[in-house]
Amino acid sequence: MIQKIKNFIQEFHMIEKGDRVVIGVSGGADSMCLLFVLCELRKEIPMYLSVVHVEHGIRGEASKADARYVREVCERLHVSFHEAAIDCRALAREWNMTVEEAGRTARYEAFERECPDKIAVAHHQNDVAETLLFHLCRGTGLKGLGGIPPVRGKIIRPLLCVTAEEIRAYLKKNDMEWREDETNGSEDYTRNRIRSRMIPEAQKVNEKAVSHMAEAALRMREIEAYMTEVSEAAYERYLIETENDRKVILDIRLFTEEKPIIAAYVLQRVFCEMTGKWKDIAAVNLKDIADLATKQSGRRVLLPYGMAAFRIYNTIVIRKEFEIIHAGGMMPLMIPKEGEMPLPDGRVLKTSFLAPKEVEEMKKKGNIPNETYTKWLDYDKINTSVVLRTRQAGDYFYVNSGLKSKKLKSFFIDEKIPIDERNRIFLLADGNHILWILGYRISEKCKITELTERIWKVSVTKEKGYGK
Repeated sequence: MIQKIKNFIQEFHMIEKGDRVVIGVSGGADSMCLLFVLCELRKEIPMYLSVVHVEHGIRGEASKADARYVREVCERLHVSFHEAAIDCRALAREWNMTVEEAGRTARYEAFERECPDKIAVAHHQNDVAETLLFHLCRGTGLKGLGGIPPVRGKIIRPLLCVTAEEIRAYLKKNDMEWREDETNGSEDYTRNRIRSRMIPEAQKVNEKAVSHMAEAALRMREIEAYMTEVSEAAYERYLIETENDRKVILDIRLFTEEKPIIAAYVLQRVFCEMTGKWKDIAAVNLKDIADLATKQSGRRVLLPYGMAAFRIYNTIVIRKEFEIIHAGGMMPLMIPKEGEMPLPDGRVLKTSFLAPKEVEEMKKKGNIPNETYTKWLDYDKINTSVVLRTRQAGDYFYVNSGLKSKKLKSFFIDEKIPIDERNRIFLLADGNHILWILGYRISEKCKITELTERIWKVSVTKEKGYGK
């Protein structure tokens, strides 16, 4: 296995002679294997190794025992050890992220503090297969089918050529121990369900299913790279005008003379350049833009992240629609069911569904947190696609459990909100039903009850000013 990993490292030029390599080591089987393998390979590839262990402040004494074990192993292997202690839950609240997102961000910040040339992490082929299946289930394109890249910037993944089973077999053969994280067996997380249910079923079809999926992901990455190169040339051919990251004008011939997949890649590139996001524009959005080529001039489609596309004569114009028009309000922004999007004022809105276990715990406790800029809603009481906008005529919300409605205009008057401020207050709207007056309150109709099955969490970064 050592030779296999060495060949993989050389194929992707992961480590050069004299590199300072930081290894992220949790104490689990995968990262311990990575540590042992790189220690063995430094005899053949001169490199400077150090270990960073991040204690997340979640698992109590078990987590501290992990840190002690990793430190002891590093001392035996003569590898410098650095420990970073973080409070994931506190960081998640501060950064307005999930606990998992906050943990990942903090880990990589800890790695970077050691000023390495390379950061080695222990993803393997099973992780690639799980990511591939996860993306397939949620919907994806070629980029998502590419799974986890072997190299991204200074981050390297030397174990992407081996499976979890190979890793454990190597550790057992060499009498090497590792620590177990009990949360890895929990099915509260989607990836754990894929790991414990879908992967074993796939291996019943073919025992090498994991390796085959990982190899397919590598081929997908090659195809994606080729398509990106081809679409970049098409972008240059059909680009008429660009205005920083606010507006792009494309020749309509992109949609009438090129293959649809080329046009889709060009649009994906434009969207990514203008928003910094690539995963939240769906195939239906790309089709809607392409369909403008067959519509009359002046037609418009709305896109995620406050974007819009127009047909103007023989061009397709894609631009940001963030400006608030005081007379008519802000153009509605489609809200993703799960994900994040920037708001016109620079804040970020995030949405996610709670795991089934979290739903039951919240219902059991009966005390829904009352936070100004984070709300928990009963998703099954929402009728249509949710948008973010400013006020419109006919807006209302429900003020009590008896579902007595109140006009938004009356609420603004009762709260003594200045007239010039009312057009700038963002509203989470389901038609004319206002689910959340950002910074103020939610509608009683979408509050969580003992009958709630799906809880939708919506949050925005805080700002100073009005709001309670």
